[in-house]
Formats: sequence, C-alpha cells, structure tokens
Amino acid sequence: MALAKQLELASQAQEETTKQQRTKQVVDYFHKQGLHPDQAPNILQSTSVINAFRKKNDAALQELIDYQLDVGIDVRGEFGHETYVPNEHYEDIQAQIDFLKGDRSKIKDRLRPTWAIAVEAYIFQKESAANSPANFRDSKKIKRITRIADDFACSLGKGSVKVGNQYVVSEISRE
Repeated sequence: MALAKQLELASQAQEETTKQQRTKQVVDYFHKQGLHPDQAPNILQSTSVINAFRKKNDAALQELIDYQLDVGIDVRGEFGHETYVPNEHYEDIQAQIDFLKGDRSKIKDRLRPTWAIAVEAYIFQKESAANSPANFRDSKKIKRITRIADDFACSLGKGSVKVGNQYVVSEISRE
C-alpha cells in the first residue's frame, strides 16, 4: 500500500491543483519510479531485465487495484441491502491502472485540456478569487463569459458548440 499512498499524496499534493496538474504529477511519479510505459524494456533486452520490470509493474498494479477498492467504492444502504457505488476517486485510479497497463488514452486526455475544460477552469478561478459567493454562476459576468466562450466554441466547431468544446486548447490557432 506504500505506492498507493504515495500516489494519492502526489495526486492530492495541493487541493488547489487542477485534475490536469494532478495527473501530470502522477505520470511524473511513475517515471521517477521506473514504471512509466516508455521505460518498459524492449524485446532485445535480457529476460532478467524484462522480468524485473514486469514484477515491479505487477506489484504497482496490485497496490493500485487494492487501493481502488479501499477508497474508490462507497458502500450505501443497510446491512444485507448494501449497494456499492464508485466515487470520484475510482475513475482517477482506474486511469492510472490503465496507464500502467499501456493504455494512455484516459491520461492523455487529462493532460491535454479541451476548450470546455479551459473555460470551466477560468470560471472556477474567478469564483475562487471572489470567495465563492452564492449564485456566482448566475451572475451577469459569468453568463457573459459563458456566452462568449460558447460563441467561440460554435465558431471552432463550424456551427456546433459541442464539437468546438472538444477542441484541444494547444491545437487552437489564429488561422
């Protein structure tokens, strides 16, 4: 469980960090520990090197799976009538497990913010700076920001706000 606790500490280093920053910290931690898929040995290396990497990777995966079951599932209901519901930590830990198995899609998506995520982060930053007043998201200023962001997304998506909101920020240019 030591690895799992260290990963949780890395992913929650600061409460103010965004999901993207936490994901980057976790990926950096995997790299530092020698578990990053890019560090996997190739087929030309000796079997001892390959087996050592697999053993280390399998141990890390098992710790993450155990940790996911411990903190990623909420039990609701009374004894005998329990329901098990995944919470917000479950998907984060699952993305880490998939990443160690070689599936980078969930982690990659979190490392590359879309237009919608960027707008939401901007609004959250404004809300935090204003000390989260009641009905902040219903204020004229936020409605204006949302309207302008949606208009830009519609322009990006050639008439579709949904398509425009999926554009990765790093791929948006003035052209």
